[in-house]
Formats: sequence, C-alpha cells, structure tokens
Amino acid sequence: MLRLTALFVLLLAAAWPAVAAKRALVIGNDSYRHVTPLTNARADARSMQRALDAAGYAVSLHEDLGQNALKDALRVFKNQVQGGDQVVVYFSGHGVQVGATNYLLPVDVRDQEEDQVKDDSMPLWKVLADLNERKPALTLAIIDACRNNPFEGKGKTLGGKGLAATSAATGQMVIYAAGADQKALDRLSKDDPVRNGLFTRVLVREMETPGVPVDRVLKNVRKEVARLARSVGHEQVPAIYDQVEGDFYFRPPADGKPEPVQPVVVQQFTAIKFADLPLALAVKQVRGDGKRVLATFEDPNCGYCKKMAREIAKLDNVTIYTFLYPILSPDSLEKSNQIWCAADKAKAWNDWMIDGKAPGGKGDCDTTAVKKSVETGRKLAINGTPTIFFADGGSIPGAVPLAQIEQKLTQAHSPAR
Repeated sequence: MLRLTALFVLLLAAAWPAVAAKRALVIGNDSYRHVTPLTNARADARSMQRALDAAGYAVSLHEDLGQNALKDALRVFKNQVQGGDQVVVYFSGHGVQVGATNYLLPVDVRDQEEDQVKDDSMPLWKVLADLNERKPALTLAIIDACRNNPFEGKGKTLGGKGLAATSAATGQMVIYAAGADQKALDRLSKDDPVRNGLFTRVLVREMETPGVPVDRVLKNVRKEVARLARSVGHEQVPAIYDQVEGDFYFRPPADGKPEPVQPVVVQQFTAIKFADLPLALAVKQVRGDGKRVLATFEDPNCGYCKKMAREIAKLDNVTIYTFLYPILSPDSLEKSNQIWCAADKAKAWNDWMIDGKAPGGKGDCDTTAVKKSVETGRKLAINGTPTIFFADGGSIPGAVPLAQIEQKLTQAHSPAR
C-alpha cells in the first residue's frame, strides 16, 4: 500500500522551476464522404505534429474525424488543458463560413442545407471559447481550411467566400491559411514534389528558428506565403487575429532565456516511500553500477519527456524505472503497449524517445502492466508528464536540466533494489 503525504508547494522561479505545459491538438481531414475530398490535409497534419513535437509540445494527432469523433477529441483535449498552459490547435481540412460563423467540417458532414451543415460541424468560436474557460496563457488556433469549396457544383452557396474574419479573446491568436475570398494553394505547380500545402510547409520551416516569438513567426509565414503565391500568379495572404500580450515561443532563445510561464504556480506533489512503487511494472534500465535510482512517469507522445530522455541518457551509475503513463491520446496507449510488448523494452523506449524510431509490433501481449501503471499514476495524483521520483521520496514535475537531476540523485539515499 502506498503511503501518501500530499504536499502543496508554491513553485517560484528561484526554486525548482515549473515548466508550463505545451499542448497541441492536431487534426487532418482528407477523406470527406459526401463533399469534395482533399489530398494532403493528413500529410499537413503529420508534418505539423512532427514540428510541434520537436518544439516540446505534447501532441494529440487525429485524422479523418467524423462529427462525433471531432467533438470527442476537442472535449478530451480541453479537459487536459490547465491554467498557464501554452496551447495550439491545428485543423487541416474543409472549413466554411455560414452567416458570420466559421465551421470546421468533419469527414461525414452531409451535403444538404445550411442548417444541416451547422448541425454536423464544429463552430470555431466554440473551440476558442471552450479553451478560454481553462485559462491557458496562450491559445493559438491554426486553421488551414481555405481550400476549394467543398460544396462546389452542388447548387449551394455554402463555402464560396472563404472564412469570415474572427475575434480572439485576450491570450488568443488565430491564423487562417488564406484571407477572405482567397484559396490556399496545395501545390505551387503540377510538378511540385512537396506533399504539404504552401501554408503548412512554410509554417513548419519558420517554427524551427529559436528565439522568434510566435507572433513574429506568423508574420514571417504570412510574408513568405504571399511571396511564393505571387510567384505563380496567385493571391494568398494568411489572415492573423492577435490578442496576445507578451512573448511566447515555439522554440525558446538559444541563450537559455526561459519560456514565459505563470510567475507563481500551485502544484500538488506526492511524497512516497520509493520502495512502495510497483517497480515491476516499469521499464528498467541499469547504467554503470546502478546504485543511484529514480523513477519516471512518462507519456510516449510527450515532447518534454523526449527532451528529458535525451538528458537522462547522459546519466551514469543509475537505475531508471520508467512507468509508461499514456494519458495524452489513444496513440499514446498504442505506443505504450507496443513498447511494453517489445523483446527489449528499454531499447524500444529509447529508440522512440531519443531517436524517433517508432515501435513495431501489434502491442498484443499482456499489457496489464501499462494499465496498472496508469492506475498508480492516478493514485499519486500525477496530472502531467514527465514526473520524476527519487529515492528519498522527493519528486519533480516536468522536464528539468540534467544538473538538477544530478543534484537530486546526490541528495537522495538509494534504497535496496
């Protein structure tokens, strides 16, 4: 039985630093059933997933969502967002204006009247309003939905004018791939070898530069997209709506300036007796003499977990217990099961987290350990990943520099393994 002592700790900048969670929901819809299908929305979504993952976001990727699945994905994501988080929602697919409202279309939207389209689809304003209730520090909505009219040739006036101008609440920023009455280019020419649409290919490239605030990244994207579109005789100027104060970054400055977070955060820790952790449920790695010990709870799709994995790989004379804690998306559970079922669990974990080599196999062995790891994490009130536990019962939420992990390992006493 775990002996738990709940401690409420104020995390100040001078103490163990809190890292604001960076969360992203990425959706790519190609396979529309009743209206014109698309060809590269899924490819755009996958490229955005990789770019956001590399920038430290915990990304939930979904493809070809029907109306119920779209609502479910948005609801689950909303419930994961915490106050002070930095949030990105990326939608690639069909979007239409009905009246003064913009709607994101699921793949099973029906080709009928305006009221039917409104019933089947998700209004953008609701996505923004729901997220605003969670009080994130930043919400960025990226809408790559200004392609061809999905109702063209159907005798309807729907979808013919692009997306309407929108309003953003304080702390929110919205960018459309194209302005009013403009079509977003999927290709620059018929021989264009790039699988991504013009807007997304430029965006993922601009996101790679460290130290550039998000608002400046988007303005750079707008300028470059407009330039490239005009080079082939097309008018496409992404529209930006910005109500964000302060600077936020996809990638922080190279000089180590911290990413902006809430100056004071209330965080619940759980002090434990390390030996009471069900270590048999964890992926175990022993390096050197293995005398020092730590345990981590990690989601395989957590960007910060991947950053920390690269840091922890530098540790020596340590035993590491990694509890697979898939809480971000259904894909997280699938990857966790695949890793647990691998012949060499530690290798499969490191291959994915450090080298980006996806785990193989079907994950169809006995995965009770993964389920029990999730149950254990919930008992410990772990609401985010990574979370690190040390031999003295102390813990750290979030990814921290290697020097701080070394310091805590030195302070802690190693229990018998």
